[in-house]
Amino acid sequence: METYGDLQDQITQDPRAIVVGRSALGRPITLLRVGDGKGMFLFGTIHAREWITAHVVLAAYHRYLAAWQGADGALPGADFLPIANPDGVALAMEGLTSVPAYLRPYLIRLNGGEDFRLWKANARGVDPNVNFDAGWGEGKGNLFAPAPASYVGRYPASERETQTLVELTLAQGYHGVLAYHCKGEVAYYGYVSPYGDLTLARHSERAAQRLCAKWGYTPTPSVGSHGGYKDWYATRYPQGICLTVEVGRDAYPHPYPVWDKERLIRLHGQDALWLREEIWTKSL
Repeated sequence: METYGDLQDQITQDPRAIVVGRSALGRPITLLRVGDGKGMFLFGTIHAREWITAHVVLAAYHRYLAAWQGADGALPGADFLPIANPDGVALAMEGLTSVPAYLRPYLIRLNGGEDFRLWKANARGVDPNVNFDAGWGEGKGNLFAPAPASYVGRYPASERETQTLVELTLAQGYHGVLAYHCKGEVAYYGYVSPYGDLTLARHSERAAQRLCAKWGYTPTPSVGSHGGYKDWYATRYPQGICLTVEVGRDAYPHPYPVWDKERLIRLHGQDALWLREEIWTKSL
């Protein structure tokens, strides 16, 4: 059975691995950089139970790296971050043994038991994908106390995991981002603030339509979503491309069945190459 350690080893043993931050429990948040990394950003597992998306990001990385090397570095740089929420992923994959003993009673109370396979939050009970400064606390289903999912945190970007993604994005200024979740076979684009301000970049809409045609997914405007990475990105880079991509079939349970991993890898292995095409050739 695959563990968090197995996944992490695949990342850290790569010579292109760079530690860009630390989780609440001090685990490294590690990305794989191609070139200067500044063109695109693909990341997964901001929600712990969705750890299957780490494999999607790794597949896209290996495919893009091969193309970049074949082009002698002439392609744009790209950053790939397979595990954005390492403490949560470790907890979902390995259970209570992945956290210090002092923290276990607290987490058991939050979770209502010792089975953490459906856990989405980080080790502090904060959901990183509702912790960004974009309509923070205004989302449907937001919670305001620690929980396995949907707790917004004490204030925007209160969490190390969120801070890492914000700082990395601001430093790199990505032209396009794919944020992987599962499941549902949809790609969400755009953002409408709680005050009615529309940030629905035409580039994101076009990219969603074209990429969804390749995946067999449904492009979907984002309504009622607040505090997510895509929402935050849209307010800072309205002419960029940012999609929340829900990989995998909705009929399957959480955690997503590992036996469908190879199909997802085949389906999404070219995503960085396709995203590059949308950014630099089709969305002008």
